[in-house]
Amino acid sequence: MQVITINLPELYVQELKILTEAEIFPSRSKAIRQALTKFLEPELKHVHDIKDLLKLMKSG
Repeated sequence: MQVITINLPELYVQELKILTEAEIFPSRSKAIRQALTKFLEPELKHVHDIKDLLKLMKSG
């Protein structure tokens, strides 16, 4: 994994603290990774679908 730095609103930092203290997530990093995965998977699927459609249009 690669380490990155992000800036978050204080409210998000506080909410991440609540989630980790309640042991819903083992760490802030894990919570952020899961949130990004939930966001990115459908977005990336949409992008791949568009790319596939464009390939079909170019070949046909």
